[in-house]
Parts: sequence; structure tokens; C-alpha cells
Amino acid sequence: MNLKQLMTEPLVFVNSETPVSHVIHLMNKHRLTSIPVVDQRRCVMGIVTQRELFNQKPIPSDDKLLTMRVDEVMSSDVSVADESDELSEVAWRMVHHGLDVMLIVNHGVLVGLLSRNDLIRMVARAV
Repeated sequence: MNLKQLMTEPLVFVNSETPVSHVIHLMNKHRLTSIPVVDQRRCVMGIVTQRELFNQKPIPSDDKLLTMRVDEVMSSDVSVADESDELSEVAWRMVHHGLDVMLIVNHGVLVGLLSRNDLIRMVARAV
């Protein structure tokens, strides 16, 4: 199985000006723990995770959090892999660096996402 066969697509993504309240809505609606942040060309700018939303220091009030924009809470330190990369190499990078998600790009453009859950499902099907 290759990376393209296992990655999640189509994706839910947002831009840096998206309100955090909308991100929370999307996470609940699609049962997501993270959402990529892209620019107009769909190039990766960062990622918003549940952990980043709710582990901010200082902790914003609920009202403050809901009025914030994505660029105030996103992490720009995001790991990406090219869709042509070997699945085993991407999985090793995820495990070695303790990543829950790896964003998949093609020529810098976001095309998919590989999560730890995707890897677990693959292993479960093999047994």
C-alpha cells in the first residue's frame, strides 16, 4: 500500500483568517482533531489542533477563544511529506517525532493528510 492510497482526502482546511469558532464547528462536525491551514494557492501555512486550541498560555476565556482567528492559535511548525514518499518512511517519521498527523503535499500544494489513526487502521486490516 502506498501513501496516496492510505491518506485522507478530500480534506477539510481553513485559511489564516478563519474564526476559531468556525474551526471548532468543523472539528465537531467532521470529528477531527486537527485542521490544516492553507493560503489561497492551498500551500500549507500551518495547522490547528485541539491541543493548541485548549492548551494556550495564558488560557483565554471561552468568549475570547471564540473571537480569535486561526493565525492567533495555529502552529506554523508543521510536518509535511510529499505524496510520492514511501509510506514506511512517512510512518517512521511520524512515530519517531511523536506526530499525530502528517500533511501530504504535491509540489507544495496540500493534497491529503495521514493520521496516526490511518496507520492503525492499516495495521488492523493486515491482521
